[in-house]
Amino acid sequence: MTVTVGHDSQKTRKTLVVGGKSYAYYSIPAAEAAGLGEAQMDQAEKFTRAIMGPVAQAVMTPIFVVLFGLLCALIIAAIVKRPAAEAPKAA
Repeated sequence: MTVTVGHDSQKTRKTLVVGGKSYAYYSIPAAEAAGLGEAQMDQAEKFTRAIMGPVAQAVMTPIFVVLFGLLCALIIAAIVKRPAAEAPKAA
C-alpha cells in the first residue's frame, strides 16, 4: 500500500525497490537539478527534524487528540440528538 505524504512540487520523489518492497525517498541530486539551493534544503531538513522530534510530538499529540475527540463528539451529538421535552403545563 502506497501512502503519499505532501506534494512533490519539485519532482524529487524517487522509489527504491529492495527485496520486493518499495521505499520512497527524496533525491538530493534531483532537488539540486530542480533549482533548490543548499540553504533551502538545510531549512527543509531543519523544519522536518523539528516537527518530527519528540518535543513537538509531545505538544501536538494531545492537542490533536482533543480536537479530534471534540469533532467526533459534536458529530455524534448531532446524530443522536433528541427533541427537547415539552415543559409541563401549570394548572
